Amino acid sequence: MRIMYSFTSDPEDVPEKMAYHVESFKKKLNLEKRLSHIVSLLSAKEVKLLGSVEQIDAFRKDLAKFDLLLQEVTDALIVCQKVESGDYQAGPEYKEELEKTQEPKTNDTAVENAQLNASLTGLKNFTESLKEFKK
Repeated sequence: MRIMYSFTSDPEDVPEKMAYHVESFKKKLNLEKRLSHIVSLLSAKEVKLLGSVEQIDAFRKDLAKFDLLLQEVTDALIVCQKVESGDYQAGPEYKEELEKTQEPKTNDTAVENAQLNASLTGLKNFTESLKEFKK
């Protein structure tokens, strides 16, 4: 099962954080070494078909996960580009929250409320994702 989560960041920090996630995933899956191993299995004099098929299938599943991560990175970078160019239009449910974060208030209660609202929004997104995975 895959779980979607989100975090808040300044737009200029997003590429570095996305690079961290891609690098972390790449290391975890050891994609380059596994691909080389599959090629060597297929090039061997006595190809072990079942073992090769199983490894190829597992590799393809991990590539699909990696593809999903790359799509999420692409989406985040597109939003950052729109923010930097001034073309970003937040959805109606996020406009009020976005305005709160852009104009910090001196009142600690207002900041705490904004943080709670952001947390509740994140929890709402998380539960919606879980509901989708159950289907």
